[in-house]
Amino acid sequence: ILVAEDNRTNQLVVEGFLGKLGYSIELASDGQEALKKVRQNTYDFILMDCHMPLLDGFETTKIIRKELGDRAPRIVALTASISKEEIDRCLSVGMESVLSKPITIKALTQTLSKKSAAFDRKRFNANFKGLEDLADQTVRDFIEVMPSLHTLVAEAIAAKDASALHIRAHTLKGALSNFYAERARDCAGRLELLGKTETFTHADETFSDLTRELSELKTDLQSFLSSKAAA
Repeated sequence: ILVAEDNRTNQLVVEGFLGKLGYSIELASDGQEALKKVRQNTYDFILMDCHMPLLDGFETTKIIRKELGDRAPRIVALTASISKEEIDRCLSVGMESVLSKPITIKALTQTLSKKSAAFDRKRFNANFKGLEDLADQTVRDFIEVMPSLHTLVAEAIAAKDASALHIRAHTLKGALSNFYAERARDCAGRLELLGKTETFTHADETFSDLTRELSELKTDLQSFLSSKAAA
């Protein structure tokens, strides 16, 4: 998650909340820095302060949407104003929702857990435009290897092998990126971080979330293949 926020106190609060929830975080203090990071890295979410120096959150969001299109991460506004005008402006530039300040961990949790699609078919099709046969084969191959990738992560957790968990969750996260499966990818990313930090406190709970998301993803991928076959 990229947190674009110019106020140091707000940075510390959001960073602390996200760390407690198991997310990996990077900070940007203005819109220009946020753009630089987005151009260099891939994020699942951006928490975007609307009123930053140099380049505000509105303009930053418009540029990200223009440059990345369907590949843009989910962007949530951070603002002290909850006026209808402010909210409408946030939504009009491509932010998906608004978090009002002061931020609470409950509101942050609810915002981040709002469901995106298990499988973003629109973005997947756009990425494989003109390569439909390759797209179908990619889906079939992943459905086939998904159980073994899932099992490898489970075995690492059971053995409390932090290094293996880090590597295996990272591998799974990378595979999920091909399908813009943000919910499952988020779970894999949290497990990757737990492995990296050698922390197993929330591993079982996060793995249960991953199992549920992979099951839903598999259903969506099978539906994708069925719809192509029927066309």
